Amino acid sequence: MSLDMYLSKNTYVGSSNNRLKITGIKSQIQIPRVKHITEEIAVWRKANAIHQWFVNNVQDGNDDNNPYFVSTEKLKELLELCKQVLKDPNRAPEMLPTQGGFLFGSTEYDNRYFQSLDYTVETLKNEFNKDEDNRQEYVYQSDW
Repeated sequence: MSLDMYLSKNTYVGSSNNRLKITGIKSQIQIPRVKHITEEIAVWRKANAIHQWFVNNVQDGNDDNNPYFVSTEKLKELLELCKQVLKDPNRAPEMLPTQGGFLFGSTEYDNRYFQSLDYTVETLKNEFNKDEDNRQEYVYQSDW
């Protein structure tokens, strides 16, 4: 086991959405009962600085492995913060510090640290380039 972190998105489709079509699935899904579709947006492993950011900025300091709703505005803050640290890596300890913990991985500002920031930037940029209609919500959850 290790620190595993997940960002998912629930897109609400409502029970009367006639546009929803599910093909290629051989099951007994009853479309009128579908309320939302959940997508996995990001998965991090041992990205303890990103995890600590969520604990401090979304979870009110509670590091308890429960799911937490994350606003789009907060995710955009994280995106900008990661971009700033990548632009000026010397500010990493000040702007997005690592966090030690049981099975949380390295607290060094090494390749793995900056790869997790690159991944976060690319993932969130791709997410925000989509044309959304405000019928979605984001959820962050960690596990170890």
